[in-house]
Amino acid sequence: MTVATYVCTDAKAHGHQDRWASNSGGSTKKKAADMSEAEREAARAERRDVIESNKAWLSAETVRTAWVVKFLTRKTAPKGSAAFVAATLADEAQWLSDHRTPGKVDELLNAGKTRSRGDRSKAVEGATEGRALMLAVGQCCAAYEAQMGTHTWRAVSSGPARYLAFLAANGYDLADVEKRAAGLDKPAPKPRAKKTRKATAPTPETDTTEGTDAASADAHPAA
Repeated sequence: MTVATYVCTDAKAHGHQDRWASNSGGSTKKKAADMSEAEREAARAERRDVIESNKAWLSAETVRTAWVVKFLTRKTAPKGSAAFVAATLADEAQWLSDHRTPGKVDELLNAGKTRSRGDRSKAVEGATEGRALMLAVGQCCAAYEAQMGTHTWRAVSSGPARYLAFLAANGYDLADVEKRAAGLDKPAPKPRAKKTRKATAPTPETDTTEGTDAASADAHPAA
């Protein structure tokens, strides 16, 4: 059986684009030779930013992980934890079941010791309400950490931004590169220009001498 397949023979003329172009090795970036000096300088600055920010992220990641491990030892969850867990379930539930998350759970909650799913479930049994919620927070933290990396600072994403903001609200001091990822790296407002007061013209002084003399003359006419 012959099946007809309809294709466009002039995709460029009709404005069609290859959806797989980004994965085929093609690049739409300008070559250095085709750039102006200003464009080349901007490209160099962007490259420096990428290198420095990647290093800063890796450094911050080490500090953040150590802080989160200590934070998760709390017996009761801090204010805002239930909302944080609920938002994670609503928006990033798939990250909780990602294959990378259990390893992060062990790193953050189990001192790096690998545990089975059954062992993790047993850890919740007998826990107080406050500690059980804290364990749920730990699962969410692990899910975010498993997804984050040196790509995270490049654009603000709702999940990492929520996670970093939650940590900051509980005392974690965000590094500059983490503030960028959380959307908290806002430029400082420009100082307002001072208003120049308009000079007001002085009120002209009234010379009362002439009037006084005239009044005196009227009051005491010459003999």
